[in-house]
Amino acid sequence: MKPSRNEQQTATAELAITRDIFVRAHTVVPQKSQRQRPSLAKWPDEVIVIDMETTLDTAQTLNSGAYRRCKLRGDYQCVEEGLVYADDLDNTFIEVLRDYVHDPSNFPDVAARTYPPQTRLTLQSRTEFVERVFWKSIRKGAMVVGFNLPFDLARLAVKATSANKGGWSLVLSTRKSRKTGELMPNPDRPRIVIRPIDSKAAFISLGSILHPEEWPGEGRFLDLHTLGRALRDQSHSLKSACEQFGAPCKMDHTPTGRVTFEEIDYCRQDVRATAGLLNAMRREFNQHPIDLRPDRAYSPASLAKAYLDTMNIARPKEKFSGLQ
Repeated sequence: MKPSRNEQQTATAELAITRDIFVRAHTVVPQKSQRQRPSLAKWPDEVIVIDMETTLDTAQTLNSGAYRRCKLRGDYQCVEEGLVYADDLDNTFIEVLRDYVHDPSNFPDVAARTYPPQTRLTLQSRTEFVERVFWKSIRKGAMVVGFNLPFDLARLAVKATSANKGGWSLVLSTRKSRKTGELMPNPDRPRIVIRPIDSKAAFISLGSILHPEEWPGEGRFLDLHTLGRALRDQSHSLKSACEQFGAPCKMDHTPTGRVTFEEIDYCRQDVRATAGLLNAMRREFNQHPIDLRPDRAYSPASLAKAYLDTMNIARPKEKFSGLQ
């Protein structure tokens, strides 16, 4: 039976209706491509070990500090030792530091195989140290080492701002503006960016670099407090870490917030203990047959992941990626 005209019109209208279709789907987020960097040695040929002493008020501004530049000769051996003081330190305290370095009993604790031999502790202002030792060594690929390193780096900074992706951006170098004559961050020097992971570890790196060809390395920073936790899954003070790893111990001393011979001795011993702890941790770290740099060991999980990579065991995220 032939359909009526009304029936034909109704059927045509139903065919013209569009309907939404909903489907369930899983999206795969594309991974960002990373800039390829040349592979770096697990342990660099040179390190700078630093420790800074501060005032006792809430600001904890820099008074003085000590450093060791060490080269890898079996263990890290000191080839240069020196003292640092705040740019605006009171002249009375600067004279104490000068008297200290001129005292023949306060000779530098350097390795015998250095030429020319260092016969006196170097003494530099914060600005001189940053320009002559700190940046120069980083450019050569040296690693900066400390115990609770973010604190010491922040004492060397002259300004701190919030970093773009969280954390802090530290300015260590300034210069006079050609337009205003006022001090401004030196664009020819990178900032140091510190992004906390938790209360015991942080990512430390160089910020953006205006002239990359002048800075062939990426900048390496090693906090021994973090490395000790990665190795032993325990959080230590410098004293307890030295005891646990069998390194020279730090002095028992109550900081005064001033610059005295005793305070300088205490700071130098802290650097000596930190350098000894570095060597002790290095020996233990090298017992792990894994391809992991110590400055990338942020927790025991970092070592566990490195073992998985060494054994070619795919991580769950990679193993099940094809099932999405």
